[in-house]
Amino acid sequence: MGKNANDKAKERREQRRQEISLLRTIPYSDHQRWWSAKTIAVVTGGNRGIGFDISRQLAAHGLTVILTSRDSNVGLEAAKVLQEGGLNVAFHQLDVLDPLSIKNFADWLHQNYGGLDILVNNAGVNFNIGSENSVEQARMVVATNYFGTKKMIEAMIPLMKPSAVGARIVNVSSRLGRLNGRRNKMKKGKACGPDDIPIEVWIALGDAGIVWLTKLLNEILKKKHMPDAWRKNILVPIFKNKGDVLNCNN
Repeated sequence: MGKNANDKAKERREQRRQEISLLRTIPYSDHQRWWSAKTIAVVTGGNRGIGFDISRQLAAHGLTVILTSRDSNVGLEAAKVLQEGGLNVAFHQLDVLDPLSIKNFADWLHQNYGGLDILVNNAGVNFNIGSENSVEQARMVVATNYFGTKKMIEAMIPLMKPSAVGARIVNVSSRLGRLNGRRNKMKKGKACGPDDIPIEVWIALGDAGIVWLTKLLNEILKKKHMPDAWRKNILVPIFKNKGDVLNCNN
């Protein structure tokens, strides 16, 4: 019996994961290195999980890493672990939901490092499988995963250091950002979230928004202006009669 599409997709993901794992073990040659110990990388939500490992790997490759966390205690402890391993890692408290916290971090970064070369937007809220998901959970996911990322980009772009190789912004998302199946639920009248939109859609938009925002930023950087297609055609289908994107204040 042949393999179905899901099995084939799982095999491709596993193959890609193994390829990435192998790449991590291959040292970079001198001509491949565009960075140095003076290259500043900021990682949000770097105290654990993916964010912690991103911080560790960047520092292991010789960059200076600014590890951030909403909780100062766990952030300091995470940075200490990496520092004890001989890595150049500093810590600063940062809550991407708090504009004042972002401003304080930006001021500190500018004063102590003159800016940054790499921004890794990793801070995010997980989607919880189960009955605990609610409208409040959906709002938190969107506020953190989308607007938190957006606000960090806005605050950090002016601090990006000019470089021949260019500064970099990396937005970490997940498969949660895919809206597959959510529109069908709306058509069947099972919407139960804000503005008659299912809670699952709002939660998914937290990550989907990161993907869209990243693509938009790439287009703006490439064309030096907001592409007309984005201005005229981003009328997300699930928001029927909810208005044009041009009318959105945010």
